[in-house]
Amino acid sequence: MVQLRHKRFMRLNRNIDPVHQKFIADCASANIGPMLTFSLLSEVLGGLDYIGCTIVEVCNYTRDLRAYVDGADAQMVLNDMKRKKEICSSFTYDFEFVKCMGAAPKLIITDQDLGMKVAVDSVLVDTRHRWCMWHIMFKVIEKLPKNQLHNEDLKKELNKCVWSELTYPEEFEETWQEIMEKYGLTNNEWFSTMFANRKFWLCPQHTVPVYFRDFPMSSLIKTTSVSESQNSFFKRYTKSRCNLVEFLMHYNNALDAQRSNCNRFEYHDSNTTPKLKTNSALERHASTIYSDSGFKAIQEEIEDAIDCCTMVKT
Repeated sequence: MVQLRHKRFMRLNRNIDPVHQKFIADCASANIGPMLTFSLLSEVLGGLDYIGCTIVEVCNYTRDLRAYVDGADAQMVLNDMKRKKEICSSFTYDFEFVKCMGAAPKLIITDQDLGMKVAVDSVLVDTRHRWCMWHIMFKVIEKLPKNQLHNEDLKKELNKCVWSELTYPEEFEETWQEIMEKYGLTNNEWFSTMFANRKFWLCPQHTVPVYFRDFPMSSLIKTTSVSESQNSFFKRYTKSRCNLVEFLMHYNNALDAQRSNCNRFEYHDSNTTPKLKTNSALERHASTIYSDSGFKAIQEEIEDAIDCCTMVKT
């Protein structure tokens, strides 16, 4: 009834059998989408004519997998945590905000996510909530009107106004208003909203800009650079639209990758003899205790100092 080359498109011949199901589920666990999954099936099975389904069936099955855990993904994650606890007594987990931390933090820094703001206000009632200045300034370019997109003077003046540690609130507000008027941004909704919420601002280095002089910051590090580094790493393994079960699978894959890289570096360090640049006993000893990258850094200092310093005793 149909031509031979059309047979694979008949509904009767388009099926997701257990082999397909396992392959699609494994690909989803590795953060591989339906399109690439279908391409991989084609390569593994010898071509499109031998897959036994079309991209539509792959997409539908991926959708059904997500629907299966819809509304129950949180409980499934908790069940997995409980199972791990039973297997390994040293494994620990908790999911209540404050109980997990032991005590509510004095300060929490987030982006401008409104859901996070509501959660912090309701759960961490005595915690100071501030917005990360890095995220705010990162959005400036996309919020500028088109006629100001390439105005370097505006960017310089805005940065100088925002990032100064020595400015007092009155000076900051006056300078901000001058910039808004000078560049025609007085009626810009985003800039107006940010300025209205200026007491939430905090810069990533945690030096104390205008509205944060009364809070001791000495114990904090550059949390934004740390968190953004982690975000960048995990974005390679997961997507924002994932449910909790998918995220947990991707998270475990990411940790496995980190452990594998760590083992690879340890193997490299333990089986590689660094090339020494001096006859210094200090350099020779350093080569036995530092990692490869750490040794290269200290080696430069030793090489620079070798003609200026003398080792008196060991």
